[in-house]
Amino acid sequence: MNRSLYMGRKIRNGIFLSLSVFAALFGLVWLALILGDLCYNGFGSINLTLFTEMTPPPASEGGGGDRQAFGDAAPAAAAFVERHVSAPPAH
Repeated sequence: MNRSLYMGRKIRNGIFLSLSVFAALFGLVWLALILGDLCYNGFGSINLTLFTEMTPPPASEGGGGDRQAFGDAAPAAAAFVERHVSAPPAH
């Protein structure tokens, strides 16, 4: 094998591996900041009633998350069913 071709590929591999590690660390830092803010400010508001009560009308006290949770779960479930249940296997 041509040594210069091998070295060029090895250098490019090192560059792109470094870039991918940097991108992963950059994303993990933001994830840690978001989760840290949630732990510091948000966990006091999370309780069972948040998920079990109906969402109150605007400008009223309290709040629930049942409709939001359903709004997130329904499209995910529909996509799962479409992909894994209704699609015939590829041959």
